[in-house]
Amino acid sequence: MNKARLEAFTDAIIAIVLTLLVLDLPRPQTPSVRALFAEWQSIYVYMVDCKF
Repeated sequence: MNKARLEAFTDAIIAIVLTLLVLDLPRPQTPSVRALFAEWQSIYVYMVDCKF
């Protein structure tokens, strides 16, 4: 397997994992910034987890 194929495979795996992580984030009750800010802990954990 050459380097380009390995990089593409790794990128695909990372994209799938990040998609699954996003689906686990809680949805705010109302569509407002205040409701989104109430979920800041979950969003913060997601952002820290995705930093690699």
